[in-house]
Amino acid sequence: MYRYRIRADNSLYSLPPSVAYIELWGIQFGHFERVMMRLQSEYVSVNSIPIENIHETVELVYDRNTSMVNIFGVDYEKEIKGFDSCSCVIIQCLLCSYG
Repeated sequence: MYRYRIRADNSLYSLPPSVAYIELWGIQFGHFERVMMRLQSEYVSVNSIPIENIHETVELVYDRNTSMVNIFGVDYEKEIKGFDSCSCVIIQCLLCSYG
């Protein structure tokens, strides 16, 4: 799982209009999905994020034993060298506890 800091341009879309567009096609989101959308202020990319838009990449590793997320710095240029774009989902670090 990775968290990206990006420069948004015309190849990326803000989340609320993207959700509204999807709902026009009859897709409904559940309560948990709506809570996550409300907590996030991010951008949505279709299929990939152009490498030139990625400023920083941080690897998030969830430890089930401690219920903690460990964060590791990642040199994205070294990790994805030679690729034209990085196929990924932009995420925020959200911790959810299930009881």
